[in-house]
Amino acid sequence: MRSLTAILAEVALVGGAGLLVALAANAATDGIELGRDYFPVVAVPVSTTGVAAPAVTTGSAAVEAASTGVTTGGVTTGGVTTGGVTTGGVTTGGVTTGEVTATGSSAGEASATDGDAAQQAVADRLAAKGLRPIFFDEVAETFNDPMRGYGLHVFIDARDDSHYAEGHIPGALAFDYYHPDASIAEVTAALASAMKVVIYCNGGDCEDSEFAALFLQGHVGDPSSLYVYPGGITEWKAKGMDVERGARDSGDIVSGQVVSGDESR
Repeated sequence: MRSLTAILAEVALVGGAGLLVALAANAATDGIELGRDYFPVVAVPVSTTGVAAPAVTTGSAAVEAASTGVTTGGVTTGGVTTGGVTTGGVTTGGVTTGEVTATGSSAGEASATDGDAAQQAVADRLAAKGLRPIFFDEVAETFNDPMRGYGLHVFIDARDDSHYAEGHIPGALAFDYYHPDASIAEVTAALASAMKVVIYCNGGDCEDSEFAALFLQGHVGDPSSLYVYPGGITEWKAKGMDVERGARDSGDIVSGQVVSGDESR
């Protein structure tokens, strides 16, 4: 029977030979780094906002995303990063660079704002004279109100007779500020029962309606019932509203259209 000493010596010899073979093989390759972690723990992104963290695309998938321009729900490394919707520019990491084109809605909002500013400027100018403006939508509403048929809403055309005959708001009274005696009696009678009086001329730079309104303030019980329509007959026809030709209540009604002789005095 072999002795214990002989067995241990044989084990030591075999182990030493194996160690020499392993060291030789390690030196022949890149070797194994004793301090390197060959089995790292991959950290899974956790969202603190309750929304799932974005996926991360790497390698060949990133190249494919770059070539197709499509990144699905996350961040692409080694390719093109998309973090949102970009108009006319490039989005990188959620930051958009390049030109952003204004949409039609914003352009429309700007136009509406300009229109409001213009109306406010007119209102301020008339208020400085002690007058009140009335704009198209309310003018049309006043014209279509049944109370006009009862004489409670009155329209006054402040242009001269020739312009009045060429086309005026149907049923409007003629009042030439420069020749008031010709119609002041009829106008004063109408103002006595009127709740709302709309005075107009050609619109634009024409100030005849303002002059007429200032004159008639002394002939009406409540001056606050007088309104100046800045758009005038020009805007009225441009909006497609009916006009009446000839004398008041002549019945010669035509649809809103440009009629010659609408120039301001």
